[in-house]
Amino acid sequence: MAYGMNAGLDITAVMGSTNVIRFRVVRLSSDGNFVHTTGPSTATALNSSRHPFGVVQDGPRTFPSTQGKFELPLRYMGWTKVQASTKAIKFGQLLTVSSGAIGTTTYLGGCVKPTTAITQAAIGFAVSTQAATATPGLISMVLSPVR
Repeated sequence: MAYGMNAGLDITAVMGSTNVIRFRVVRLSSDGNFVHTTGPSTATALNSSRHPFGVVQDGPRTFPSTQGKFELPLRYMGWTKVQASTKAIKFGQLLTVSSGAIGTTTYLGGCVKPTTAITQAAIGFAVSTQAATATPGLISMVLSPVR
């Protein structure tokens, strides 16, 4: 479930689709539910629907069609695990959201990657490292609140 210190920095929200993967970056949708992000927010898209909100801390166990959607905890600020993209990540680097579709075997949508571009919204910074790899794992990050 939650990782590190949890001093009231989580909220619960209803998942907007059944395709929810634990420790991936999510955004709030207009209906009040959350879905995974599918790309980084840029300077021209900071107010777009892709703006990240936080990291989902748990995932539903199963998805039978009669079960419906669940409320899950979202970390919007603080220390968290997060799914890395295939890019190399160094300690202290600013992180943003990767572009692409959500999938359990792809490391695109909802994952994080390093950024130095001022046009991309940084969502926090890495407090662990990872080499560039085709099958990345979870890294630790300090998640900054949405600006």
